[in-house]
Amino acid sequence: MTDSQALFQLSEARKLAIFVDRLMYPQVVSVAQTGLQVTAYLDRRLYPCGLKPTPDQVASLRLQRHETLPEWNYPIKPQL
Repeated sequence: MTDSQALFQLSEARKLAIFVDRLMYPQVVSVAQTGLQVTAYLDRRLYPCGLKPTPDQVASLRLQRHETLPEWNYPIKPQL
């Protein structure tokens, strides 16, 4: 095994260790250089697969479709 392969495996093992640590702690807070603070937590609830919104639910969203790939690229505006 070369040094670069060993380093890669070590870095992969470290990533796994960080991932496991994050799973053990249900809340993670991260602050970007710009000051944006994001809080995330692990949701262990089970959700059914394959559910799709009704046409009324989709119509109630305030989607602003972008010119580039409008089916994939759209913000949802809050309903204030």
